[in-house]
Amino acid sequence: MNAKKIETRVKDLEKKKEYKDKKPEELQSIAETQLKSVLPALILILQ
Repeated sequence: MNAKKIETRVKDLEKKKEYKDKKPEELQSIAETQLKSVLPALILILQ
């Protein structure tokens, strides 16, 4: 495993820990926000 992968993995684990402490409503809000930012790009890719 190279340094970049390890760094990414550590960040992912930190995010998981961050999300674990949140309430379901907060998580849903975060998910919706992320989806809205990704959706336009996905639509462009799929066309």
